[in-house]
Amino acid sequence: MRKLGLALTTLAVSLAVLWGSAAAAQARSFTVLAVQQGDGHGDRNSFVFHERLFAKNGEHVGRNRVEFTREGRRSFHVKALFRFQGGKIRVAGPLSRGTTVLPITGGKGRYHGISGRLVVKEKENFNRETFHFSL
Repeated sequence: MRKLGLALTTLAVSLAVLWGSAAAAQARSFTVLAVQQGDGHGDRNSFVFHERLFAKNGEHVGRNRVEFTREGRRSFHVKALFRFQGGKIRVAGPLSRGTTVLPITGGKGRYHGISGRLVVKEKENFNRETFHFSL
C-alpha cells in the first residue's frame, strides 16, 4: 500500500511539473524585428532569403531562413526556420495576400514541443518585418 501511495504521489508531482512547464512555455510571447540580408535568390516558383533578428532594444538575437514556394497565381506556401540562442522555431503554412498569421509547426532545443502562431507585420519597405511569436 505504501509503495502504491508513493508511486501515485510521484506520478502526481511529475505530471504537475510537466503541465506547469508546458503551460509556462505556452504562455510565452515575444517580438523581434527582422532585417533582410542581401537580395535573396530563387526562380519563378520559389524564393529564399535570410534575415537577421533583433530585439526591441536593438540587440542581435538570431537569424532566420524563409522559403516561399508558389502554389497558385497569388498564393504561396512559406517555410521558415528561426534560430535563436538555445533553440530553433519552425513555421510553415499557406500565405496569400493579407495573411499575417502562420502556425508554428515545431521547435528544437528550449523550444522543443512548442506550438503557437507567428504574427507578421510588414514595414513599408519590404526588407523589414516584425515577427510576434505567441507560444
